[in-house]
Amino acid sequence: MGYVAAWYVLPEGASSTETPGPPALPTLTVYATVELNLRAQPTTNSTRIGSATLNSPLTVLEDDLDRARAKVGQQDQWLLVETEDGVRGWAAAWFVSLRTL
Repeated sequence: MGYVAAWYVLPEGASSTETPGPPALPTLTVYATVELNLRAQPTTNSTRIGSATLNSPLTVLEDDLDRARAKVGQQDQWLLVETEDGVRGWAAAWFVSLRTL
């Protein structure tokens, strides 16, 4: 008797053309509610390193997604995010939403 990682096996009779991998890690996506600047540091005085257009999806890069979710829409809170183009920066949490407008 032994144990095996579930992502390496398929139910009996099932077939797959792809090699299964580990389960996906949970993610959090937020959406810009304005034309949003991304900053090098979590402050409005920091260098602008990118931007996000209205309703564009941003992937939150923070470890504690519950804590990050609580910041959404909150004044003076910041989220480390990545755009679809791969630009990483700090977004003012008061200018993002969990849903598109």
